[in-house]
Amino acid sequence: MSHTYEITDDQDDFIIRLSKRLVDRQELNRMLRHLEIEAIRQKSQLSKEQAAELSDNVDRSVWEQVQDKYTP
Repeated sequence: MSHTYEITDDQDDFIIRLSKRLVDRQELNRMLRHLEIEAIRQKSQLSKEQAAELSDNVDRSVWEQVQDKYTP
């Protein structure tokens, strides 16, 4: 592999090869979790009202800081 990464696709999947010199496993896991959460957020059908109702189950101060990132 001449580059630090390579992306190919196989029907429904992307196949990504990364050089270990590019990123360590812990950082790669963090980036993939972020990618997964972002994909879920983009597909979310929650209205702002539904999201506000769900937020009653989490710490209000945290919700206030992140609600714009997770609602359309």
